[in-house]
Amino acid sequence: MLDLWSDWPMRVAILSGTIGLLDATGKYTFYLAKVLADAGHEVHCHADVDARPSAFVANELHLRTIWFQVVKPRMESVLMRLPVLYGFLLRVLTSLPDTRTRKISAELAKCDLVWIVYSHFTKLFLVPIAMKVRGSKIRIVFDYHGVTPVELVHPGLAPAQTIDIERLAAFAPNPDLLLAHSKFAANELTSHSATTRKMTVIPLFIDPLLSRLCVERTVPNRSSAEPKRILSVGRVASHKRIDILIRAASLMKKQGWKLKIAIVGSIHASHELERHRLEKLAASLGMEGDIVFTGLVSHDRLKQLYAQSDVLVITSAHEGFCLPIVEAMAFGLPVVASNVGSIPEVLGNAGELFDFPSHEQLAAELSKLLSKPSLMRHLCMAGRKRAALFSYDNFACNVRNLVAGLEPYGDQASGKQPMRRPTH
Repeated sequence: MLDLWSDWPMRVAILSGTIGLLDATGKYTFYLAKVLADAGHEVHCHADVDARPSAFVANELHLRTIWFQVVKPRMESVLMRLPVLYGFLLRVLTSLPDTRTRKISAELAKCDLVWIVYSHFTKLFLVPIAMKVRGSKIRIVFDYHGVTPVELVHPGLAPAQTIDIERLAAFAPNPDLLLAHSKFAANELTSHSATTRKMTVIPLFIDPLLSRLCVERTVPNRSSAEPKRILSVGRVASHKRIDILIRAASLMKKQGWKLKIAIVGSIHASHELERHRLEKLAASLGMEGDIVFTGLVSHDRLKQLYAQSDVLVITSAHEGFCLPIVEAMAFGLPVVASNVGSIPEVLGNAGELFDFPSHEQLAAELSKLLSKPSLMRHLCMAGRKRAALFSYDNFACNVRNLVAGLEPYGDQASGKQPMRRPTH
């Protein structure tokens, strides 16, 4: 059969929990839409969002936002303190019918391909699955971004997280293609959904807006009187285990090291309790003046932090990919990270691993690295070389090849038409 889809424009709907440039899933959805649009396809984005996307995003894409929020953020921060009530409310609200799904069904019926970006459950995702079960000829790609295990999140978030995982079993049997971004994430989806179907793995990529800022970085030549600068990038969430870094830094301080630590990442209302806990821990260990929580920062500021730091430290208990590792490698910044989840797979030989959750071993690995400029230079070069594997161009090529490989419905030999006629 001829490769029809590589040349025929398609109507593609992308369904996601969020779209924009302020969080990982939203950013991924935005660039996925751009890849498909740049390939000549007609792309429509439907998102279950907390706030309307920025003007930049809205102007770049034909954007539709569908409001399936069941709980407003302010109410959520209160309900998190009552997990049983929150869980009951979520289960009731996510099971209720929503008349707006009829409109979405009508719009998706016009599409050739529906791409579901899954990092958390929303009723929006059930629409194409129901259409597929009823015999619709749309193609579906289920794009799994990973769901943090329930036991690793704040107890107040556990009800929503449980639903996110339980719903996976309903999705895995129906799409035409299952997609993950690491082998670890692919195995995790298999475990959660009990599917035996083969999955395609396409790695994530460095944000083009950030990669254009990457500059040749030299290992800082600091005097012994200057503090070493440690960077941590990621949400201030309990499963990121930033407490391990604080305890390791405290141990190093007792050994005579001078350190400054920048913790970069969003502090959502649901993470405020974690930030307060970490600040209290730092104060109890005499580290309060050495640690700064920056919150979200601009691309320019993040570039400065990558360029001016001595090492990136990732202490997560779970990662489906961990994009900050790739960003650090692109800037030539050495990485020390926990040996869990997808981290060893992404990091390769371009950094050092420590046995999670040992803060003593993290301190030992950091001391070894920071005292050996030759090792730091080696990891700088290895990181830059490895980061090239995770370019936006590689991602775009992988997506185009994936879409071209999906065979259209219909059979040329029998004279049946595929899903859409070519446009001229």
